[in-house]
Amino acid sequence: MLLVASASASEPLLEIEGLPFTLAVHPWLKPRLATMSDQAAFSLATVLPSTTVEMDILALNWPKSELGCWLAVANSTARGAAPGGPMLEHLACIVGDGEPANATLPGQTAGARLNRVCIWPTAKSVDADLVCVCSLATDEQDAQVVGLVIGSDGRVRDLDTAGALTLYGWFDAQDLDNDGLYELITSRNLDGTWGGFFYHAVRSLDPASGRYIASPDGYEDYFAQEKAWLDWVIETREVIQANPVDYLNHSGIGYAYVAEYQGRKYGFDSVIEVPPTFTGVGDVEQFNRGRRQAFELVRTYRDELAAWLEGGPYPPTWKMGR
Repeated sequence: MLLVASASASEPLLEIEGLPFTLAVHPWLKPRLATMSDQAAFSLATVLPSTTVEMDILALNWPKSELGCWLAVANSTARGAAPGGPMLEHLACIVGDGEPANATLPGQTAGARLNRVCIWPTAKSVDADLVCVCSLATDEQDAQVVGLVIGSDGRVRDLDTAGALTLYGWFDAQDLDNDGLYELITSRNLDGTWGGFFYHAVRSLDPASGRYIASPDGYEDYFAQEKAWLDWVIETREVIQANPVDYLNHSGIGYAYVAEYQGRKYGFDSVIEVPPTFTGVGDVEQFNRGRRQAFELVRTYRDELAAWLEGGPYPPTWKMGR
């Protein structure tokens, strides 16, 4: 599958509210939420399972044309499951006056919940493909990231995301190199704890094969920003460890220790040790050992990333060969 992108497609995706999942769409597509009274809703329902429970419909316009696309995001009770049991997520679409097509998201397991969807066109043209990337979250840390390509002819094809996983269903699509093809940015656990610190992975969409590939090279500016954040994390951890009271979260909700970086708050609970007299954590020595180990993982990755940015090997944390 050959994808041809227009470099002028590089615009931030618009966040669309009012849905049970987060949705970001390219502004060229003029997205709007449709209603169940639209004729498209009845047509889309004909290709969805009879056990469909919920359906949300997004209306899009192909760039530089009147060609419309109606995209239904629905979930159904998994085969053999009792009402209220595990669900399956579906995408169905109609392009123009074509027939509706149902595309069960590839590789999903029953019970996974649609968490985030990003949609963008490969060019500002009626011949463009629409790339649709979705995350499917469960109660586990790692969530699947899967993709589909919707053609202007109405055909729907799977998009290989190279086995992408991301923490709790968060991911982003950004055109980091301004070539019109949006990079897939996922997050991975860094310090070995639930809710702790993380790092990012970048996959680029290869136009020739039409698949995402793990490709950090060329995105050094992005990872330099990540290193700057990690420098702050390491410096701030030492400050909090010396003066924990100044960073206590008094709301009683979320992390106990919080600090802010560039307008965003981060929790430091996974790397902060407690006094020997602290109660409520069982074995304090063992608890603090785990915090030191978590912090060491953060510092090790920062050093690996710094070495790579200076021309060294890939960070071993990435588990990538060069």
